[in-house]
Amino acid sequence: MNTPKGDCYKAAYETVTELAQIRDAGLHAEKGWPLTELVLIHGTAIPPVGPFAGKEIRHAWAKVDGKIFEMSNGNKNTYSEDLWSRDFCGKEVVRYTPEEAKLQAEQSGHYGPWK
Repeated sequence: MNTPKGDCYKAAYETVTELAQIRDAGLHAEKGWPLTELVLIHGTAIPPVGPFAGKEIRHAWAKVDGKIFEMSNGNKNTYSEDLWSRDFCGKEVVRYTPEEAKLQAEQSGHYGPWK
């Protein structure tokens, strides 16, 4: 299994924690965002393109209200769970709430993986 030198752990962490701050401040309602499900996921994926195409890599992403947010390496993509599973073979290993992720990052001094 490959571990690319991207920023997926940081990008996924920041996505989840920033959206949690928006939700907790009540600003999500103004935009019509439910933000009822905010989850940081560490797992594996098989990118269909790029330098790791076809190879299983360790990866992190955000799950927001049933959609996958893929923000690593400057991307700003959202996918349905079905599309993510089918095209990227995304497999969850562990999930964190925004609060759990923040605690893990503070205790470890990095964005993951923590397990």
